[in-house]
This record gives sequence, structure tokens and C-alpha cells, in this order.
Amino acid sequence: MENGNFKTVLLVEDEGLTRSAMKSLILANEPLLDIDEADGFEQATEKLSARSYDLVFLDYQLRGNSTGLDLLNWIGDQEREVQTIMLSAQDDRDTVLECIRSGACGFISKASEQGAGVFREALKTILSGRVYLPNSVLGKGGHSPKPVSTHSGVTVESLN
Repeated sequence: MENGNFKTVLLVEDEGLTRSAMKSLILANEPLLDIDEADGFEQATEKLSARSYDLVFLDYQLRGNSTGLDLLNWIGDQEREVQTIMLSAQDDRDTVLECIRSGACGFISKASEQGAGVFREALKTILSGRVYLPNSVLGKGGHSPKPVSTHSGVTVESLN
């Protein structure tokens, strides 16, 4: 897989087994990535404050009082230059578009029946600099045709 842009990744997922499986899947496709893990909002903000990351995979539903959307907004408020990909089984159009409006540069549905295959395709799309969105938004499948330079480069208007 071609990847010249991403070296460091933060994977934010509160379910340990899911986080471990996702990390394994990412490394199977891109073995040279340096992946840190966080189990929630607090741990993620600590890691993001201490280190610079190129890419964040962020679960929408986190345990506790803060959601992945809260962390996405924190990233924007802190003006972190990091591309953020939301992950969730809640992949309705409104949720996905809310994440994109808040700064996410992609959204991977965990509800897909194709599981690892969809995640692999999404990872390939994202690492090549394009945006990946679920069928619930595009009405068909998968990714934007144009590369995106930063998380703020995505426009929701182009999806409407």
C-alpha cells in the first residue's frame, strides 16, 4: 500500500478487543506505521498533547461523559494538524455529516457486513490521501475522487 504521508497513528477505541483487532488490521496492511492507543477521551487528549500524530482513528461512542465527537471538537479547538477518521456502527447520514462538519476527514462504518474488507478498502483510500465515507452518505460506496490535504479540506456542501 502506498503511504508517504502517514507515519504516526493514534487509535482511540474504548473496547480493548476491538482496539487490538483494529491495530492488527492496520499493521497487516501498513506494517511501518507507529500506532499508539488510547481507551477514551482523557487518555487521548494526554497523548495528543504530548506527541504529534499524522492520523487519528476515533471511535464515535466512548465510555464515560465524552464522545468521539467531543474529542474531534477538542482537536479542532486545539488547532491540531492531524487527520481524523471517525469509526462507528452508528453510520446514519446525519451522524456522518456531523462528524465531517466537525473536522473528520473520513468515516468508517463498523456496522458493515463486509467487516475487515471494508476496513481494508477504507484504510487504502485514506492512506492514499482521499476521503472515505460509508454508503449511508454516498448512496453507493466508498471514497471521494479527490485527494484532501488536511482535515479542514473536506466540504460538506460537496456531499449534499
